[in-house]
Amino acid sequence: MHPRMLAAVGAAGVLALASTAFAVRTRLWEVTNEAEFSRGELENAVVTSAGSVHLGRKLTEIKSEEKGFWSSAVGQDGTLYLGGGDNGKVFRLDGDKLAEVGDTGEMMVTALAVDGAGVLFAATLPNGRIFRLGKEGKLELFATLPAPNVWCLAPGTDGALYAGAGPKGRLYRVAAGAGSEELYVTRSENILSLVAGEKGDLYFGTAKPGVVYRRTSEGKVRGLADLGTHEIRAMAWGPGGLTVAANLPGEAVGAAASEGTGKAGGAIHITPSGGAPTITIDEDELGGGDGEGKAAVAPDAKGGEGALYRVDARGALDELVRLPGGLISSVVASADGAVYAASSSAGKVFQFLADNVNSTLLNAQGRQALTLALEKGALRYVGMSHPAGVFRVESERAESGSLVSEVFDARFSADWGRIHWVGNGALGFATRSGNSATPDETWSDWSPIVEGNPVAVSAPPGRFLQWKAAWTQDRQATLTAVRVAYLVQNQRPRVTSVSLSVPEGGDEGEGKPATPSAATALLGATLSGSEAGKDKGTSIGAHDGGGSGTGGLHKLGQQVGVVKKLTWAAEDPDGDALGYRLWFAEQGTTRWIPLTHGDPMLETTFDWNTESVPDGYYVVKVEATDENANPREAVLKSSKVSSPILVDNTRPVVRGLAVGDDLQLTGTAEDSASLIDELEYSVDGGAWHPAWPEGRLADRRQAAFRIRLEGLAVGDHVVAVRAKDLAGNVGAAQVPFGSK
Repeated sequence: MHPRMLAAVGAAGVLALASTAFAVRTRLWEVTNEAEFSRGELENAVVTSAGSVHLGRKLTEIKSEEKGFWSSAVGQDGTLYLGGGDNGKVFRLDGDKLAEVGDTGEMMVTALAVDGAGVLFAATLPNGRIFRLGKEGKLELFATLPAPNVWCLAPGTDGALYAGAGPKGRLYRVAAGAGSEELYVTRSENILSLVAGEKGDLYFGTAKPGVVYRRTSEGKVRGLADLGTHEIRAMAWGPGGLTVAANLPGEAVGAAASEGTGKAGGAIHITPSGGAPTITIDEDELGGGDGEGKAAVAPDAKGGEGALYRVDARGALDELVRLPGGLISSVVASADGAVYAASSSAGKVFQFLADNVNSTLLNAQGRQALTLALEKGALRYVGMSHPAGVFRVESERAESGSLVSEVFDARFSADWGRIHWVGNGALGFATRSGNSATPDETWSDWSPIVEGNPVAVSAPPGRFLQWKAAWTQDRQATLTAVRVAYLVQNQRPRVTSVSLSVPEGGDEGEGKPATPSAATALLGATLSGSEAGKDKGTSIGAHDGGGSGTGGLHKLGQQVGVVKKLTWAAEDPDGDALGYRLWFAEQGTTRWIPLTHGDPMLETTFDWNTESVPDGYYVVKVEATDENANPREAVLKSSKVSSPILVDNTRPVVRGLAVGDDLQLTGTAEDSASLIDELEYSVDGGAWHPAWPEGRLADRRQAAFRIRLEGLAVGDHVVAVRAKDLAGNVGAAQVPFGSK
């Protein structure tokens, strides 16, 4: 072939390909960002806000038979202490086991703190008691505050111990016995969070409403920020300054409570609320009293959202992250500038680095991460609830880990190709597939993990697929994108309906005629005079004078005139562009005669000219094909046959017109193909008047009629009768007569 000819053919081929959207083609399932990776299941791996996945820090869990831990602190010797969330006990971690330190006898231990001298303090509710771990390793009552619910503790840089309590959001300097000093009373219900800053400053946050305050070393209190939230649940001070956790309410969220007395020995109720338990004090069962008290509600329940902010000394806010559906229960700031936040409702721990890159450090779905603890300026422990346990966070990365993708739905059964991934280092991949949206025993087993890039998918064909990225050897490997090639099986198109369109201006309901002008405009038909000014109708029920129409007969497959406007609808499950071919056949036969030829038509309407078609009932077959969107071997077709369509292009005949001496007009209207639909008469070229056939029902192809002519002047007259059949054809005749 000549090079220029070859070039021309090549160009034509390119144009042909460009103009055709092939449906049976290789497609890609792509996972390329933080949101998509985070929908998967992580094990010892983390997803960063930059959209990369790598091994997380090594986590070791120490399990407990307790229900949960609410608070934590690390002693100067590195010992971890934990406060019970459903009892007043204090625990410590001895190696890989949890041991009870003591029981305060209170409902719960809300806060733990270690002062500069290494002394451990425990805050409780609902009696305002603060306990101290004595030199002999036993808990002893240190102070009793006037406020019953002590929510937070913070050793100050001045060596004093400070506490936040409620109700009425009170700040105290704690002293032994009853000598504590009330420093400030807010307009909020509770002070939930408290932390010491620089130069002797104290920062505290309240609930209902959520406001951040600063108290200077001189004792001046200033509101820094009203976040418009339900509560300021937690605070942390670090190299980046003050970080606060604010929670918006969901259902029963926050540290609100019903009135109580604060007396010991009362009835305390703990009710699970989807997050941490809701804790209430029954005032009646407590027996009354004149003391004030608030029952506590744990950090979260269903719904709500948490957010992290940095707050500077002037109250300027910098939102770090917002967590829809994830309320924050604890915040710590490490010495390297990172901030960690525990989400009680989501069971996650988030890490926010100094370069504004964040990641999920821990994902314990179905559990609650309630408290975080630092050791030597680094995150070391995570206290869990439901069930209880402690995760020890190591400084090195985990030895191995994995990310299991969310389930991918190809919508139809598919053949799987190869996995191409983007990242650094060495990773292995495994796959599995099935035909149910949730993996179960009917799915294939996980394929062996194979390292490389690309990696062939060895899972069998199916509608659904999952991949697993595995860190087995290279602890420094990162993953930033995964693309899986697949090819779905072509799906058969379906013709859903075939019908005659109703002329514009007509009505699909019974008893309403289509107007002549609308039907004429739609079909392009013309009125032609014949036999004493009679017209050939062009729409069912259309006429020049009055009378009732039968527009509802469109539903039976009738349409005005020789041109039948066919319409149809079709659908293709995989969205292929469809083409159509049409045939017709006499009802009751299988001899299909093509209405279209050559390539399939793209429109979903067709004007069928029936002028050369003998009168009778016919059916039309519409075939849908996806051949324009698929290779020849993958083409699929389907067809649908219409309801019977009446073809009637012959006018009715009016016969035997006669007027008797009694001025009774008689005659018969006949049609060879369809029923006589309407009868009308006109005297001396006047208005047309409707008439009934004998028996009053228009249910025959031969309709006799008898019409009495009244009010006529003496002399000669002419009466005309016209009949219309169901197809809209009009035939007429006239007869002269005299009136005496």
